[in-house]
Amino acid sequence: MSGFSSPKVLKVDQEDRRERVDFSYHLSDEQLIHWAQMPILEKLRQLDEIRCFTLVARAAPRAHEHSER
Repeated sequence: MSGFSSPKVLKVDQEDRRERVDFSYHLSDEQLIHWAQMPILEKLRQLDEIRCFTLVARAAPRAHEHSER
């Protein structure tokens, strides 16, 4: 056994669901190795930047909403 536990599935009420945006992103083996070797504080800093960007992106009007005006 690898030490990893299986992911937990959370059931969410219909009104709690958020709109899903489908996208994909590929990481090379080199990028994963670089990430694994980074200090934990740098990883946390980068994750916080990603979190902030995601919050701003979700709050921004969508292109189709802007063009309908």
